[in-house]
Amino acid sequence: MISGDNYEVKTWGSMREVLKEGKISGRVLLNEVVSPNSIGVGALANLEGEITLVDGTAFIASGFTDSSSDQQVFHSRNLQKSDQAALLVVAEVSEWESVNLGPCKTYPDLEKKISESLKQRGFDLLKPTPVKVHGIAERVDFHVIAGSCPIADPQGTPPWRGSILEEPLELVGIYVEGSAGKLTHHSHNSHLHVVSGSQSGHVDAIQLHSAELKIPRISGL
Repeated sequence: MISGDNYEVKTWGSMREVLKEGKISGRVLLNEVVSPNSIGVGALANLEGEITLVDGTAFIASGFTDSSSDQQVFHSRNLQKSDQAALLVVAEVSEWESVNLGPCKTYPDLEKKISESLKQRGFDLLKPTPVKVHGIAERVDFHVIAGSCPIADPQGTPPWRGSILEEPLELVGIYVEGSAGKLTHHSHNSHLHVVSGSQSGHVDAIQLHSAELKIPRISGL
């Protein structure tokens, strides 16, 4: 558990354990750790879908192919009592501060702006900090895991993939440097999921017309 000025972050499992080493059994019941102030990201037991928590609301995403149209369909359902996570990061934040980031043309561009905002406010970038981003998508690509990680195991079962175009959305997750293989993939310093309408999933690529970052408020600032 990592505690900050007005937040705490709890984790179960690591990227390496779950996605690389195949330790995908359930580690925690979701309904035992979700509160009204929870945000979080993770994967269901057996990698059966993506978990996204936004202010206490859980979005459990999975995908399937519509036999009548041969099109991929994404569905976010409500939390069930039996839902367990193989990988989970949950943050409890009592108060947020907003920072206008403007447009973000790429995922690295967004991460750079998040890093600069956290650094200016004295956050330790080597510790996971919960973040939320309200924005308007130019395009955001995401995936919903379906039994195998597309990065750790490219030859495994492919994930369901989707894109959000010209729609409002919310990104949630954590920012932390030096945690590749633990809390983030090797190519990023953040672990972010997206929610837009009935769609949710793990973010792969980002182009935003506008972005408003929310980070934990620091007392005295």
